[in-house]
Amino acid sequence: MGESFRNNLKGQTPANWRTAMYYRYWMNYDVNHHVPAHYGIRTDRYKLIFYYGQPLGKKEATEARTEPEWELYDLQNDPTEMHNMYKDPANKNLIAQLKKELLQLKEKYEDQDSKYPEMQEIYKKYW
Repeated sequence: MGESFRNNLKGQTPANWRTAMYYRYWMNYDVNHHVPAHYGIRTDRYKLIFYYGQPLGKKEATEARTEPEWELYDLQNDPTEMHNMYKDPANKNLIAQLKKELLQLKEKYEDQDSKYPEMQEIYKKYW
């Protein structure tokens, strides 16, 4: 469910153009990438990532499971994503705002995890 970027390239960005982007990485530790399954949201400045680390029966995902965790990066001041700011209490409001946007985008793109009982347990504990 993508949106054309053509007008943006012409310098005609629509007034209602999105300010955040949702993504999901389903491949849990596949043979080419040793990264746990995760999803996140990226704005022009921030990136919030939730590593849930579950295979969820996806083809070619390994059965490896990892402890879920969050990461938050300020891409303006840390473009190489070296300093995870998630646990800094000063970011509490920012995190709440980004999580709210993340849930809205998951709903918009119909990427709900209700069919995965293990994800419901993870949400209760880590969200």
